[in-house]
Amino acid sequence: MAENIALIFACAPNFGTPTIGFKERMAELATGKNSVMLYDTLNPIYRNPDYYFDGAHLKLNGATIFTTEIINFIKEKKIPY
Repeated sequence: MAENIALIFACAPNFGTPTIGFKERMAELATGKNSVMLYDTLNPIYRNPDYYFDGAHLKLNGATIFTTEIINFIKEKKIPY
């Protein structure tokens, strides 16, 4: 880890289903101070097409919710910023 920077692997919401082992492969990359942040898959908003431009890209309303999840993740993990 160069310059003592913590890297966050953030997996954004989409209508697709992660492949088997995806979370484990991401965890292998997140060594040391690095971490993996998965979105709240139980949040029904992420299954609502009104929050997406297409199957992989959030509109502003969906991006705002996802950004709040990222902020909370950073605060909970006490990741310096």
